[in-house]
Amino acid sequence: MTFWSENTLPHPFDKKRAEDILSELRARAKSQGNTLLLKRLKVGKNKALVISLAGNSPYLGQLILKNSVFFKKLLVGNPDKLFENLLEKTSAKAALTHKEADFKTLIRSLKS
Repeated sequence: MTFWSENTLPHPFDKKRAEDILSELRARAKSQGNTLLLKRLKVGKNKALVISLAGNSPYLGQLILKNSVFFKKLLVGNPDKLFENLLEKTSAKAALTHKEADFKTLIRSLKS
């Protein structure tokens, strides 16, 4: 089950940027022999997700490319479980911080 569908995602503001990000993601998957990701990027809802994210947010488009392993997990795995794991890891790391400045640094590092 996915959170999105082709019909519910916003249309891209910058369709060219969206297509460029999608092309780059496909090229990287192809060069890495990642046939599962290539297959998922051809599916309408996954392609629509990339187009919507990258076409409406330059920041999210770059994150997709920067963290393509994570993005693949989002497309092929269970998003609820992935989110739960991220929260657990974040909580564990946050529990080790004792100063506000260290916590802020941790949150900034997790964002990118």
